[in-house]
Amino acid sequence: MSSPKTKVISPRSEISSNPSNHPASLPEQVEAHSSDEDAPKNFRDLGLLESLCEACDSLGYRTPTPIQALSIPVALQGRDLIGLAETGSGKTAAFVLPILQALLESPQALHSLILAPTRELALQISQVVEAFAERVGEAQKVAAVGMKDLRDKRGNLGSTLRGKKRGKRKRDDMDRDEL
Repeated sequence: MSSPKTKVISPRSEISSNPSNHPASLPEQVEAHSSDEDAPKNFRDLGLLESLCEACDSLGYRTPTPIQALSIPVALQGRDLIGLAETGSGKTAAFVLPILQALLESPQALHSLILAPTRELALQISQVVEAFAERVGEAQKVAAVGMKDLRDKRGNLGSTLRGKKRGKRKRDDMDRDEL
């Protein structure tokens, strides 16, 4: 029986300038087996900030999983990617760690919006973000998962958005009843 595979698909830069079906526009695919010998031995090898490496260590993340080893460096380069791996393989940390690194390197009032298809997955992601954010002391998260939560957290979301400009429009022009 073969070992489970992890796959990361990252579009090449030619895709945006050449959206045809030309072979140069096809996604670059990287596959790895969990037994890869050249896999990074720790999170420092992936290019994460020291504070995030310490957070990984304190949360028991010792060695990057294949999905983390393949996707974190791609995400740190600011490239889009699609990661495919089994349940429990570390996918959440694989995308949360680069988001937190970007936030630490360039603090902003509103940085990221993570959408999840189910309430349960949204809560899981929120817990992972909170666990890492507590250890680096820089990030605040707001998890809004369902209509009741949106009504309860509306004030918190509004204060996060208040007075921030985006282009020519002020974000505080938003109707907070719709948040």
